[in-house]
Amino acid sequence: MTREDLKNWYEINDYIFFDLETTGFSYSKGCKIIEIAAYRMQYGKPIDKFVTLVNPNIHIPDKLTEEVHHISDDMVKWKDPIEVVMPKFLQFIGQLPLISHNIKFDYGSFIKPLMKDLYNCELNNITLCTLEASKVLAKGTKHKLDDMYTFCTGKEPRCEHRAEADVAMGVEVANAIQQFVRVNYTAIYNSLSK
Repeated sequence: MTREDLKNWYEINDYIFFDLETTGFSYSKGCKIIEIAAYRMQYGKPIDKFVTLVNPNIHIPDKLTEEVHHISDDMVKWKDPIEVVMPKFLQFIGQLPLISHNIKFDYGSFIKPLMKDLYNCELNNITLCTLEASKVLAKGTKHKLDDMYTFCTGKEPRCEHRAEADVAMGVEVANAIQQFVRVNYTAIYNSLSK
């Protein structure tokens, strides 16, 4: 986490928390988005949401369907492809800051290269990561989303591993991080390198 990230965590009151489910780990290696979920948050409360399955036009690996997200080919075969979904997602997010639990995966491995492929451009949205922030702020605990959800809320995680369930947990983690940052801003700021 940089001092600029810390400042953004402190100041942002209107943002998008999003999560993806995919057919693998990297768009550049042929993997596709199969689900997008995003909540628009204002002052810690969800005010709108965007949730959709996406037809990847390729087979979803059986192992992922059975062991991870349980999204099958049958569930997505009548859904719109990413070329139709992406403009709707972009309209939903606008220029708002984007937060995810592992922004390097959701944004860096999928949204960013997809934008280059589809539109030959990059988004200018501020991006923040609850995973990166938790590694700086919550030392001595595990940092997976489920673990951070329990750490921040004291509640058992929703074990669905679907995009909307992850977003619902992620916004609570983001709220907890933001509250912690706002109370401890000066001390955290002084502990970070420029």
